[in-house]
Amino acid sequence: MRYTHHKRGFGRQALQFLLEHYGCAHELKVDRINQSALKFYEAMGYADVTAEADAHQTWLRLRSPVKIALKTAAAIAVGD
Repeated sequence: MRYTHHKRGFGRQALQFLLEHYGCAHELKVDRINQSALKFYEAMGYADVTAEADAHQTWLRLRSPVKIALKTAAAIAVGD
């Protein structure tokens, strides 16, 4: 099954935006059967960090490629 929004760069753009603006290192779980998602995250630099104890699970744990520093924004003063 192929969706019209697949392979058009929307996921890559969204993920890049989040990493650039919020930049925290993170982990996520992806179902082992979801090969297109696994290929996507691999292409984005995520690494499989599934623990041996979780090898029987139906998911893989993926870690983001790098920790990106948050962009600094002007401070907002609250009160005087």
